[in-house]
Amino acid sequence: MNYRISQPNEQVRQAINELSTVPLHEKDQLRCEMKLNNIFTNYYEPPINFLPTYKFDINTDNYDTSEKLRTPSWTDRILYRSKRSKVLNDNQNELETIKTIHYSCAKNIKFSDHRPVSGLYLVVIKYECDEKRSNRIREELIRESDRIENDSIPTIEVHPRPPQIIFNHIRYLDKPNYSLTINNIGECTCICTIIPSSISTSFQCLTFTPNPPYTINIKQEQHVNISFEAKTNIKQISDILILHVENGADTFITLDITLDKGPFGLSLEEYSCTLYDNENKKYIFTNDNRSNSEHIIEMINDPPIIYIALIDCLRERNDIDLLYIFNNEIQDLLDLIPIRNQIYEN
Repeated sequence: MNYRISQPNEQVRQAINELSTVPLHEKDQLRCEMKLNNIFTNYYEPPINFLPTYKFDINTDNYDTSEKLRTPSWTDRILYRSKRSKVLNDNQNELETIKTIHYSCAKNIKFSDHRPVSGLYLVVIKYECDEKRSNRIREELIRESDRIENDSIPTIEVHPRPPQIIFNHIRYLDKPNYSLTINNIGECTCICTIIPSSISTSFQCLTFTPNPPYTINIKQEQHVNISFEAKTNIKQISDILILHVENGADTFITLDITLDKGPFGLSLEEYSCTLYDNENKKYIFTNDNRSNSEHIIEMINDPPIIYIALIDCLRERNDIDLLYIFNNEIQDLLDLIPIRNQIYEN
């Protein structure tokens, strides 16, 4: 407000220096206009017990020392009004509706040429607060807030429950499958994916159809097929997969697999030594003649006999590129399961 003090600059400054500001209140233009009901009708201001708040040299306690040498004045004010000036309490005594507790200026804030003012007031309301009702409303608001928050959390349900992938006695070329269904039972769309645990050793052996991640709308479901193909020599796999829900709770999928790879995947050192009939110039595919002939030689540096037999068989067929016999696509074209079974049984 640009209301000033209707007093010469020198007299105003002298009164401030003498801390005698009461006479200045009578010359305050705002108060004079309010008394005449020219402005701010029915508004009220508490008594002013602080020095004029304008104009200071910035970062000092000195009033204006510039060429304009402005007259100090109370340009920063707090006015208030109430529809009811007084109310009755339980004893039928009149109480002021607004009582000033504090009204002053901040002397230590000096980065402006004004000093800000502050006020603290005690306000009496017409109706008393019903604590029980207030607590009930508060609890309802808290419950509603919790409900909204919970609705924004993606929630899924997985079947079978609990999800457990158990494959026993898996042989070479076996590709067992496990199916699960992810239901979105929450109130928002969820995004989930399947990831390995930090210690996973089998994740590379799994194929997911369709591939994650999955976006599942409200009340919808996603079917996932998980197939396993042995790519490790470990005989026992106990692992945990994590069905991770973005911004939601994770589900853990246990994985227990026992492998029976037979001779497949063994190192050459783990096979029996290859035997060769030096007299008849041929490999021996059984151990029957080992003790009956002094011409039987252990071929320590040769591949295992099972490899030699397989290579001889392929050469006789003369229709398969040996370099690609263990390619997955070739394996899918060939029916190798009977051959595999014979190897396991013998």
